[in-house]
Amino acid sequence: MSDEGLPGADKVMDSLVETGDLIPLTHELLVHKTALDASREMLLDHLRNPEGIKISQAREILNTTRKYIVPLFELLDRQGFTVRRGDVRILSPSWTPPSQNRNT
Repeated sequence: MSDEGLPGADKVMDSLVETGDLIPLTHELLVHKTALDASREMLLDHLRNPEGIKISQAREILNTTRKYIVPLFELLDRQGFTVRRGDVRILSPSWTPPSQNRNT
């Protein structure tokens, strides 16, 4: 990230990444944790479908572009939320909802 015209912006962004408020999608793309959680929730029912969800479908659901959807799915894959199967993503068989993986 460049802070041209915004002195200290890199420090603020780095701090937000360190606290987990911002999550890097790529070196230049960040997503707020609330937006990431909302995106997961919006995609969840579609990901449970055994046929999976295509990038184009996810673009429509989240009303965004491929520029953001592809890195989002790559992050969700790394986090174990989704699994890529050819041209589609499905919900990872190992994923459990947050309420089920809490120690209560």
